Amino acid sequence: MNIKAIALASIIGLSTPAIADITLNSHSASAMPTDFVRPTGAFMDNSENSVVLLKLDEFGNYTYEAKSGRSGAFLTLKNPDIKGNNKGYTYTFKDGNHKYIIAHRPKNPSIIRLTVVNPQGYVILNRLMEKVGTDSVVNSIVGNYENHLYDSGGKNDWHYVTISRIDDNTLQWKNRLGITWTLHATKHREIFKVGKDCPYFDHGHTTATVIWDGNQVLGILGPWNDQYDRSN
Repeated sequence: MNIKAIALASIIGLSTPAIADITLNSHSASAMPTDFVRPTGAFMDNSENSVVLLKLDEFGNYTYEAKSGRSGAFLTLKNPDIKGNNKGYTYTFKDGNHKYIIAHRPKNPSIIRLTVVNPQGYVILNRLMEKVGTDSVVNSIVGNYENHLYDSGGKNDWHYVTISRIDDNTLQWKNRLGITWTLHATKHREIFKVGKDCPYFDHGHTTATVIWDGNQVLGILGPWNDQYDRSN
């Protein structure tokens, strides 16, 4: 292995043997070890401005999706080159001459390291990311909600809401009028970021607080911090 490869292995947090032991083609499932499990779900860094979605479909296609919370830019890549052993794997997705490398240790399923290498071979991004918006969290929030603050008068279709799942990281808020906006998971299960598609976003409604009782969701705070209680 050349010096550049050794340096890259060090940067992404895997030892050189872990990269050199085996090389797997993304379509050669029969060659994969029996304990081989690819990381899936939504991963976010400490800034919580960007999210990486790793997906594995029923046909074995492995997909990298990245979205910038600031610019809204979206990138989708498929079928990475896979190297490693049961101590750690790297998944190299290519976008032209850029490489997007996911490093993952099976013993740490909730952590990945994303490294981006430009066409000249320089590392332009090296970021540790943690899994957010797990199935149990997102699925627990899905359901119907009602705002009871206006039961004595002024109640309308804005006060009845259905929250549905979009993916591991994203929920959709929809009222009876059909007006929708997105809610994005953070590292804290009680805090979801409100999408800029929300008509109240520019008025300060940028986060939605989920009210938990143990593992049960009791409600969620909507615009103006009005509480919407779980109705199912």
